[in-house]
Amino acid sequence: MSLAQKPKVRRCVCCDSSRKVVKHHWCGENHCAWFIGPLCEDCHQLLHTRATQAKIDLRNTNDPIMRIQQGLSMLTIGEWMLLEQLKREREKEVQPQRGEQS
Repeated sequence: MSLAQKPKVRRCVCCDSSRKVVKHHWCGENHCAWFIGPLCEDCHQLLHTRATQAKIDLRNTNDPIMRIQQGLSMLTIGEWMLLEQLKREREKEVQPQRGEQS
């Protein structure tokens, strides 16, 4: 599939689920409305739970520096979630290879 083609089924970029996938504003809708990607309901909830734990305030603010800081903080949590998914995918690939070497 080329990058220009849209997939027939929308999938979560963090867990690959196709269940209840929504468009998510990765940096917060009030902070960077155009940066959107698909997340399932579970990963979306997890992202916001982690944002709350990190004390990221997603309320709108007139301070442009604060908006950037908050948006980048959300993006950092999203990046970490994506890296964790890549690690899980890599572990799935490596496990069968370990069994073949025995």
